[in-house]
Amino acid sequence: MSLYDHDRLINMSTAVIALSSATFFSPDPTAAKSYASTASRLLRVWFLDADTRMNPSLKYGHFIPGVTNGSHGAMIDTHSWGELLDAVTLLRAAAPDAWTDADDSALRSWFKDYLVWLTTSELGIGERNATNNHGCWYDAQVLAVARFVGDHASYDAAAARGPTRVSVEVLPNGTEPAELARTKSWSYSQFALDALFHMATLVSAGSGGGGAAEGGGGQSSLWAYRTSEGASIRGALDWQLQFLGVGAKKWPYPQIEPFESNCTTSMTVQCVSSYYSILKRAATVWPTPTGGPNETYARKALGVLPNNASSSASPYDLLLPS
Repeated sequence: MSLYDHDRLINMSTAVIALSSATFFSPDPTAAKSYASTASRLLRVWFLDADTRMNPSLKYGHFIPGVTNGSHGAMIDTHSWGELLDAVTLLRAAAPDAWTDADDSALRSWFKDYLVWLTTSELGIGERNATNNHGCWYDAQVLAVARFVGDHASYDAAAARGPTRVSVEVLPNGTEPAELARTKSWSYSQFALDALFHMATLVSAGSGGGGAAEGGGGQSSLWAYRTSEGASIRGALDWQLQFLGVGAKKWPYPQIEPFESNCTTSMTVQCVSSYYSILKRAATVWPTPTGGPNETYARKALGVLPNNASSSASPYDLLLPS
């Protein structure tokens, strides 16, 4: 993967998210201007400049020499674009001179074209039909992109698939059988749970323009959704809680690579602290009966942080409501 654009794409996304967040929060105008300039340059090179821009598709992603020119599984590599677009909104709000109206309009045009490919191409439809974490991340990505470009029909279609994603991904006992079958079953169980949290966050936020899922309708209750057998997003989290923190049980399924307990989180490293953002959000979306944060989740969130980190929160949490 490192021979082509996989690592470059992740590095670009990570950098833009960090720089845009720094632009928004920095108390130093000179530093913020520098951060904004670099973030804007990276976005223009990757998406806008004629000589370097990516085509708005993943047609040749995950190609296998001699087998196929591209695979629908490549869409997992852009699962972080929800965070990227959230960061662009921060950048636009904080530095309109660096990231201009023209830049923003051009980027939205690029993502409109990408969304058409994502929802109509053979590869896109193949990923939509995936029944493991790939399908969940596909819908999370469609929701984020559709919300960014104002495509309410695509947003509503993805939101409507939310209950089915839960019923297919999660069993009533909270396990995710498609992920437990993997050789890195813990990594993928957490990864699939993260996708469901992204989906529920975006569905509860609404389409941003009066779509069918707007305004607290039935689709917006994905946090509370339970199948007729009792499977739910919360059930999946609660099952995984027993393997986190002080006195945690040993993970009993295959995990051929260490799921580290003391590392910093990023989009390229999965570790126990990857649960931090999930648990922080869980503390607010499933509060105590009096409306306060759920201390079980809040304590677990602090317990999964590495010793040298004060926070591992995702920038994705900054704009969208919990």
